[in-house]
Amino acid sequence: MGRRRAAPELIAAAGELAVLRDRERPSGRLLRQGEMEASYVDLADARHLEYDYLRRMGDLVEAAGARRVIHVGGAGCALARALAAADRSARQEVIELDPEVVELARRHLGLRRAPGLRVRVGDGRALLARRPDGSADAVLVDAFVGARVPRHLVTAEALADAARVAGLAAVNVVDVKPLSDAAAEIPAFAGGVPAWRD
Repeated sequence: MGRRRAAPELIAAAGELAVLRDRERPSGRLLRQGEMEASYVDLADARHLEYDYLRRMGDLVEAAGARRVIHVGGAGCALARALAAADRSARQEVIELDPEVVELARRHLGLRRAPGLRVRVGDGRALLARRPDGSADAVLVDAFVGARVPRHLVTAEALADAARVAGLAAVNVVDVKPLSDAAAEIPAFAGGVPAWRD
């Protein structure tokens, strides 16, 4: 997911979660969940996005002119904070399932209350299903458990909810060879019979 770095310094830990200081970028903080990199933020530069896929999602939001954005999965809220730094009038809602992740982000990753940025703890699928039609410009799904996107977030029904709520949706599809999860998700993206039905 990220580039190879010198051994980071442990700042805090809670269960499988760990916050590490980047020795090569002193203001950089990495959130790990087990062996997975869950988020990377730069405390000195909110616009810094360490991962290519987040830069591409940011490019997509910018190209579409999306100003009301829902993030399903937040971790350290790197993309939401970068978008907020670029457009202070944008309205974003980040939905993160794990309250421990939000607590670590607030205590050690510089996540602060900011105008136009709301962080909620809850199930992204359930909260998205309750939103009114057309109430957002973009829905960005960047949630995973281990190396997998939770299946209930990539069913045809879940993607139909995203389309109902916003005209634009992007999903970070996490997979490893032979890409069986991605192959199983394609029908849901294409609007066909979902691989995983609700």
